[in-house]
Amino acid sequence: LASLAWSFATAGHAAPALFDGLASRLSVLVGELFTAQGLSNTAWAFAAAGRPSPALFARLAAEATPRLSEFKPQELASLAWAFATVGQPAPALFDGLAVVAAQRLTFFKPLEVANVAWAFAAADHRTAPALFDEGFGRHVESLGGGFNDGSLVQLHQWALWLERECGRADGLPSEQLRARFHAAFASRGGRPSRLHKEVLSALASLRLEPAEHLQTDEGYTLDLVVEWRGEKVAVMVDAPWHFHNRQPTGHTLLRRRQLRHFGWRVLPLPHWEWSTLYHSAVADDASPQRRMQTYLLYALEQRVI
Repeated sequence: LASLAWSFATAGHAAPALFDGLASRLSVLVGELFTAQGLSNTAWAFAAAGRPSPALFARLAAEATPRLSEFKPQELASLAWAFATVGQPAPALFDGLAVVAAQRLTFFKPLEVANVAWAFAAADHRTAPALFDEGFGRHVESLGGGFNDGSLVQLHQWALWLERECGRADGLPSEQLRARFHAAFASRGGRPSRLHKEVLSALASLRLEPAEHLQTDEGYTLDLVVEWRGEKVAVMVDAPWHFHNRQPTGHTLLRRRQLRHFGWRVLPLPHWEWSTLYHSAVADDASPQRRMQTYLLYALEQRVI
């Protein structure tokens, strides 16, 4: 069953009914049949497929935590990444991961280091001083040439978390390597979606003069920025891949939290709310723009975080 979930997730084949059925069955079998690899693969598969199951992840955490010494570095990294990606709180698991990972740090490859670092940042798990010490920074430095762009992006968010959110610098690599983190993070881009264009148009119709693709000093690119009640508000146009079952992914939660820490007010706009309003307006033979304006004014007054 674990291999089946892993296979579908690896292939990128959406099968929500299958994963729901597997989650129910695997929750019962976790403690009986699973090896360390099986536990790690199951967590990774459900996270990669975007099918979080709180009950299953709670069982996985309970089973894995006392057995972390059995896990290989890749399995530890996949486990940490999976829990952070689905946004499942597991403080005891992360405490144990920090201890075991610190003991075996020299065996962690670039992708595994990046996944572990990012997972602790996304989970905002700060009780891990044994892991992110000077030795961690030296190991990251020694692997510098082996990180791909995705890993550099992850490590930039981790470095921001460690230095800016946790107030620690002892576990960071050199400024030169961190500049590579920042460059990879800041260079990400993509085409504006139809949803983005619709929100932009509606904000402009309210004479809010939205700015597009503003980049912060930390390297975050903001979808849209408006001034509201004397404050700058970052409007996050949240597409489907920002959610699992309408719950924010770990990536989305990390982005929101860090922007708020850096002084931004944030307005998340979930894609399904916008789409529902637009299609209901068309069905009612009403003005979509007027309905969107009303929605945005309400959101700016009541939902900015």
